[in-house]
Amino acid sequence: MSPNPVDILDASQPDTVTYDGSVVLNRTKTDGSYKNVKSSLVTFTNIPWKATGCMLKFTVPKSTSQNQFATVNPDNSGAFQSDIWLVEPDPLNRATWNTPPKKNQLVSTVRFPTQPQDKFETYIWSGVCPYVDPHTHYPYGGVLSFLFEGSDWQQLAGSAKLYNSIGGKSVGDAAVYFPDAIKSRLPAGGAFLGTGRKGETDLQSTSMARCESITGERELVTLARELRARYPELQPHGHAFTTYANLYPRVVQSARIFTQEYAPDGSILVINSTSPKAFGNSLAPSDLCPLYHDSAGAAEVGIWSSIYLPPITAYLNSLIFGNVTFNTMDVSLFPYLCGFESSILGLENGSPFCHTFAETRFRHYEYAQDLRYYYGNGPGSFGNSTFMLPLLRSVASLLVQGPQSLPPPLTVAFLNDGQVSQLVSEIGVFDHVQPLDPNRDMNSTYRASRFVNMRGTVAFERLACGAARYVRLRLNDAVYPVVSCNDGPGKSCEVEEYARLVDKWYRATGGFVANCGNPNAITERDPVTDFWTSGEIEGFISRIQM
Repeated sequence: MSPNPVDILDASQPDTVTYDGSVVLNRTKTDGSYKNVKSSLVTFTNIPWKATGCMLKFTVPKSTSQNQFATVNPDNSGAFQSDIWLVEPDPLNRATWNTPPKKNQLVSTVRFPTQPQDKFETYIWSGVCPYVDPHTHYPYGGVLSFLFEGSDWQQLAGSAKLYNSIGGKSVGDAAVYFPDAIKSRLPAGGAFLGTGRKGETDLQSTSMARCESITGERELVTLARELRARYPELQPHGHAFTTYANLYPRVVQSARIFTQEYAPDGSILVINSTSPKAFGNSLAPSDLCPLYHDSAGAAEVGIWSSIYLPPITAYLNSLIFGNVTFNTMDVSLFPYLCGFESSILGLENGSPFCHTFAETRFRHYEYAQDLRYYYGNGPGSFGNSTFMLPLLRSVASLLVQGPQSLPPPLTVAFLNDGQVSQLVSEIGVFDHVQPLDPNRDMNSTYRASRFVNMRGTVAFERLACGAARYVRLRLNDAVYPVVSCNDGPGKSCEVEEYARLVDKWYRATGGFVANCGNPNAITERDPVTDFWTSGEIEGFISRIQM
């Protein structure tokens, strides 16, 4: 379904409601700095009350000329980047520049190209559809609103405009939902078709308020207890305990839950990765890099999806009596909803969506996710797999220096899944992996589900064996040897040798500045990643005390 006419929030008409058929964005130089002067509110109404899972789809059609969709001054290199916020629903489209909608959550970023490129399509948000009590006869049905505005870090003048239409050549934003259509002979008695209401009601009354699911909270508390038991000597006795977190609502909330359990009197240093001071010096360095573009492995996932999804779709449709037919896009989301509904509601036996695929079919879906991360921001994504090297170099340096460099001796940082995927591709444990084949499941040791999951962890253990010091890497508790250095105890690598390897990998990429491509970088030298010990810095690092 397409959105309502787009509500343009215009600084030059701050109290006027303006509609357009396009997403329109603009940023100009004002009083010595670049500021947004136009943003766009995209609202979807009349989402059926029986709809279950909802997704926001973003498509940039093929562009054949420069500046067809965006401009970025002075040279139109790169793209105009927009942040996308989930905001309070605005069914009547009454927001203005002076009365903008309340922001709930930053859900994604998208880039509007300035140069010719092929069609690009991705899903930028997914969740449970908005709840509507059918007995209230709410005239607008379910409502979802999203605010598009230029990313603050991109300190350049620029603009973007993308027309919305369904079935036409240009397709900007579209909402996709699953109807609660029928009950039939489908797996689990078709129960998955009617599960969205309860999950959504519970989510809105509890988890949405605190950003963390029931399962997520339980896993974080368990993680804190496991670390206390596994490393009792690293307890912060006599030391102030500090956790680090990327400035993103769910990430900060995760850090809060963990810290409250592990060290109730501790604190959290929150790193704003889009601050100009964060260039190469944050938990998400790619956030300031115009050359970073996560394709989500669209080409490779598309090939594999065309192989594994049609037989499953045909089988499910053969079980249906009635005027309903699933397409491959519908079916591809069932395993996705299996995981999210199970997590949201804390279902130990899994969501009914989990019964729509046989185990072997779930592996096919899992391989699609392997392709998504491998080619989106993992080892097969070329430059995308280099952006966490500044952070990795700083970790290697801390390991060489030892616990005295960063009290307390247990250091915990919370990141987004994209950064975890980037980091895992750089630590040396998958250097032997052959490129994943989109035409067949290679049964590779690269399994995204083993580290990019709801509580994925990457651990660097510093081991002391006499006078020698080693580092051992663990992904979700399993030991993964560094391919070129694993002759130490427990498949570990000598600490200083690992630091030398990391520095070698970094220099082989050409350096962060060249790969990032940020014209606003204040230095051409290698950035220094020192946020670990910098303390609070206005606009960059803030502290939350438990």
